[in-house]
Amino acid sequence: MSEALADPQRDIDAILASIRAELGTIAPSPAQADRRALSVVRVESLHEGDESFPSERRQFALAEFEGMDELAFLHAAYRAVLGRDIDESGLSHYLPVLREGHTGPADILRSLRASPEGQARGVEIADLDGRSRFGWAKRLPVVGGILFRLKPYLALPHGQRRLQKRIASSDRRQREVVTAVNASLSSVRRSLQKLEQRVIEAEQAADQAHALAQEVIDSRDNALSELTSARRQLMEQQRQLTAFIDQARSALPEAATQTPALQAAEDASLDSLYIAFENRFRGSTELISQRLRRYLGLTCETPPVAAGGTVLDIGCGRGEWLALLRDANVAARGIDLNGAMAAEARGRGLDAQEGDAIAYLRGLEEGSLAAVTGFHIVEHLAFQDLVALFDAAYAALAPEGFVLFETPNPENLVVGACTFHYDPTHNKPLPPDFLRFIAETRGFSDVRIIRRDEDCQLDQPESGFAPVELNDWFRQPADYAVYARKPRLDAAS
Repeated sequence: MSEALADPQRDIDAILASIRAELGTIAPSPAQADRRALSVVRVESLHEGDESFPSERRQFALAEFEGMDELAFLHAAYRAVLGRDIDESGLSHYLPVLREGHTGPADILRSLRASPEGQARGVEIADLDGRSRFGWAKRLPVVGGILFRLKPYLALPHGQRRLQKRIASSDRRQREVVTAVNASLSSVRRSLQKLEQRVIEAEQAADQAHALAQEVIDSRDNALSELTSARRQLMEQQRQLTAFIDQARSALPEAATQTPALQAAEDASLDSLYIAFENRFRGSTELISQRLRRYLGLTCETPPVAAGGTVLDIGCGRGEWLALLRDANVAARGIDLNGAMAAEARGRGLDAQEGDAIAYLRGLEEGSLAAVTGFHIVEHLAFQDLVALFDAAYAALAPEGFVLFETPNPENLVVGACTFHYDPTHNKPLPPDFLRFIAETRGFSDVRIIRRDEDCQLDQPESGFAPVELNDWFRQPADYAVYARKPRLDAAS
């Protein structure tokens, strides 16, 4: 609940996000999976084809073509002998004479094989040449014509046998069809039974998910109610504290109304309010940590830091930068005027204390720090305090130690004209060249303005800012940092 009181809006958003995540992790409905499985139940095709006559075959037996109806035979013959499907002209030529009995399958196979296509393909059909019953009769002068006219009648016994074979083949195919249909129906019935069971399970899972979601929603509502109540209590306590301070001030002589104790109490009463302001306008801890991560490389590569020196983070706030340094095995501690902020950082296991940064730096032994950092601090200082901060940092730094101060970038017109002024404690925007000037005149060297991530590569030139058009002033990063080193002893001499 303490975390929720620090940031009610963020806590509510986190609860809603967890509800969405919980619902998003519910596995797809088993019923849907079974519907997909059911949709792929395949019933075997029942039409006759010519799969037994692939184009790569070159040898067949006449018996393979028996038992087919006229149309199936013609498709199979063309596929076997010519290696292609029958065309319209072949179909219109052969189908009528085959059905009327003027010719037989063997005659058609011989005709196709004797064609230029058939000769080129060179297919062999066993028993074909010995099955021509009327080829010799055609060569007789008178009898040939008579026998040719009697051919349909003389072919009746053969046609009858062919019909019987076709009937037997159809019966066999019908039995195969019935078997295939029964198998498919059995598969469908099994799938439907599984689907019904999965639907029941899915309904039960949906009921459980609904109950869980309702429980989460009820918990969220309770948390929201508690947060609202806690906010009212905090506001009431703040009003009481303000009233107490006013009463104490009125009870003192006029010359003593601005005592340090009263002023400190009045300032402390606004600390929690400023935390809420930071959470709303500065961003979450995770977001700030992500933004500051780009400075880790240049920090760890600095010789005094690499040698185990300490980094002091002034205005350490909630401790995002201190946590990053700790995770990188860099010695670091922080200081912040806001006692609530320092307490929150200590709550995260970080070394942070309440106090004035400039006074703290002045009290350190000269050359005792490896780096002094501060993020969104210098824009709060008056000019004299800003110069004093650079001087105190310079004295406390070891040779080759550095300062790194990040601040809102007024080169971005939206920042300079609008968002900078969200914070009532801001003094005024600081242009990059101004901070560069302060650093250089206070004795620092290798001064660098870091606008973009690539500027953190110290061996590369700065990206700089050279606007060409008005829109360039809206495309600049919202923040920048000034980086400056304390010279080596031999360089200083």
